Order: sequence, then structure tokens, then C-alpha cells
Amino acid sequence: PVSLVHAGHGLLPVKLRAFLDFAAPRLKERLARLM
Repeated sequence: PVSLVHAGHGLLPVKLRAFLDFAAPRLKERLARLM
């Protein structure tokens, strides 16, 4: 399992949100291929 943790409070910074939107589907796809 992979966890991405943000310790800040409130809204995510724009760059972090953009990274998560970019990385999450790719990470899910690669992990699914390994199963």
C-alpha cells in the first residue's frame, strides 16, 4: 500500500493538489497491473 500524507491544515496547496491529481490514477494503474 502507498499513502500520501499532508500534515497541513485546511486546503491543500495548489501544486500539491495538482501532483495528487496527476499521480493517483497512474499509481492505481501500476499497482493494479502488479496484482
